[in-house]
Amino acid sequence: MSEVRARAMALTDPTRPEVTAFFKSVHRSTAYGVHRLPAVSSSEDEDDDDHIDEPQCQQTSTAILPDESYDTDLDSDDDDESKKQKDFTSKGLYLTNCDKNTVIPSSSFLKLIDNELSTSVDIRYSSIKPLDIKAMIPSLRMSTTITKLDLSGNGFGSLGAVYIAKLIKDSEYIIELNLSYNDIGLKGCQALCPALRTCDTIRTLILDGNRLNDECAVHLAELLTVHEYLLYVSLAKNLFEGVSAASLFAVALSDNQSIEHFNISFNHFQQKTTGVFVLFLSKNFRLRTLDLSYSSFGLDASKAFSMAMKTKNTQLEELDLSSNLIDDECAKYLASVVSTNESLKILKLMGNPLSINGCYILLKPLVTMPTSQLETIDIRDISIKSKALASLAMDLEDRFPKLVIKRGEKIDYPPIK
Repeated sequence: MSEVRARAMALTDPTRPEVTAFFKSVHRSTAYGVHRLPAVSSSEDEDDDDHIDEPQCQQTSTAILPDESYDTDLDSDDDDESKKQKDFTSKGLYLTNCDKNTVIPSSSFLKLIDNELSTSVDIRYSSIKPLDIKAMIPSLRMSTTITKLDLSGNGFGSLGAVYIAKLIKDSEYIIELNLSYNDIGLKGCQALCPALRTCDTIRTLILDGNRLNDECAVHLAELLTVHEYLLYVSLAKNLFEGVSAASLFAVALSDNQSIEHFNISFNHFQQKTTGVFVLFLSKNFRLRTLDLSYSSFGLDASKAFSMAMKTKNTQLEELDLSSNLIDDECAKYLASVVSTNESLKILKLMGNPLSINGCYILLKPLVTMPTSQLETIDIRDISIKSKALASLAMDLEDRFPKLVIKRGEKIDYPPIK
């Protein structure tokens, strides 16, 4: 028994060579990030680590790592603290999205969203890009006060329109949307129209100067047909030209009984095309103002317009036919409208090739129309100085106290010496 105890004590003696070698090997392996498992040997003469089997080595790292690279509880606490301090306001959300999309924050947009009382975002002609719009969308979604969005003149193209469509689709506050002069084109129109159809808050839609063509007319006409809350629509300075587009718009406006103001001026309509378009006036009783300036009205459209207005369903109050190739022959068809219509208040005919005789034909029927509601007839840039026409104009202004006939007499300037 004493021999066994002596043997055990001898094995745990720290001065024995094999024990010393074992601790040296452990210290050396730990210093290099390697935990070595010594091989089991029956021989007590193995006093170094040269005979350790390589497969029994378990490497935890290849080098000593600096203190800051170790994962500690302190790091996680700092992360939690930074999350708590994250800014979830509209301004903070915008700055976060700017950083995410690598765009420079807009100082004007920051001022607008930082003001809780702001009701409109007006960033016109600021060269904003699609990614700028993408960064703005989440903040605009949060706002419950902004009702007007004017991004006209930025030329952000169809991709910018796609991002705006995502905002409009779920919007409950945007009432007025102005995207004019942004080069939206067909793809942008295809993205916007479905979103607008589901947005009941939109009242004003301005899409002037966006390269919208006859293919876009299909989508826009469908929007006008189904939307029951639009009040003002402007599609001026686009590329509509075909009879098919004019017919689509005419059918849509015949069905729509919410739009009060419609502007389709400065497009590529010709006389027959414009004649097809104006036929909707025989069925529509809601429209109040119509801008058809620079639409090549001419004789064909004048005849169609006269026929459509005879139904007296229309409640049109303002009609702009400026610069429309309306001559003396067209004047008699317009005179038939003036002599019977009781809703029209403003008639603009500037820049048309009417002579003194044409203007006289147009105005004379008012003498026998006591129920006329006309307040303004604008024939400036048309007539030359005429005593007969001036006398008729003054007589009509006496008969109708509210009526003003704006005329421009030609002035004979002395020759330059």
